[in-house]
Amino acid sequence: MSTGYTLTEAQQDELRRCPAVKSATARMVEFTPEFKRRALAEYTRGISPETIFREAGVPALLLKKQYARYALKRWRAIARKHGVARFDTEHRGREGVAALAKWRDRQKAYAAMSEKEKVRYLEAEVEAMEHIRRRFQLPPSIHSGAHSSRRRTNAASSPA
Repeated sequence: MSTGYTLTEAQQDELRRCPAVKSATARMVEFTPEFKRRALAEYTRGISPETIFREAGVPALLLKKQYARYALKRWRAIARKHGVARFDTEHRGREGVAALAKWRDRQKAYAAMSEKEKVRYLEAEVEAMEHIRRRFQLPPSIHSGAHSSRRRTNAASSPA
């Protein structure tokens, strides 16, 4: 989690010695999953975030700017959405990097296609989208014959 300010080497070393801290860099502190679980449990019993961090031995430098309160707020949201098991695995950046690599591979493959292959590919893509629209009863594509993007006038209300 970003601290909002740059930590010196001495501050990073102090944080790394804390049993609740998994790793620390100049701009980020990562807490252990065990500490996150314990902090959430203590918070539900009514203990303040600052007290939880202080009793865990987290240096006072992180208790600035309501750091503990915002950390617990984020962890509660994660636990509510994904469960506390989410704390056991790494999630930073991996999904986005993999998706970007797949997108680049698709772009390279598309660039290598001939014009006829590109036309067939795009027609298949449109056909697949139309199938999905029919299957889930979605409105037709604005590019299909069933709908026109041009403004239509009502014949009954138009002056004759």
